[in-house]
Amino acid sequence: MELGALLDRCRKKDERAWEILVRRYQPRVFAIAREYAACSEEARDLTRETFLRLHLHLSRCPDADGFLPWVVGTMNVILARRSSGAAFERCGS
Repeated sequence: MELGALLDRCRKKDERAWEILVRRYQPRVFAIAREYAACSEEARDLTRETFLRLHLHLSRCPDADGFLPWVVGTMNVILARRSSGAAFERCGS
């Protein structure tokens, strides 16, 4: 299924479509998160929180061409809120 059709189904609250989307894009989202994160544990947490926020705001999801930029933008918002550095003291310890 193409991304555009998958996003349309996700916007219609199709949980199976959401599962497919997560399974398909989780490796890529994790790779992007790893670019930002201090360690793998933080990247996994950032990936989970990103998908959670995406799911909560599916109505704001752009078309297929804007999907990955939307993902990165969502990560940036999460990271900005964590800028204190205290959230991931376990990295490097």
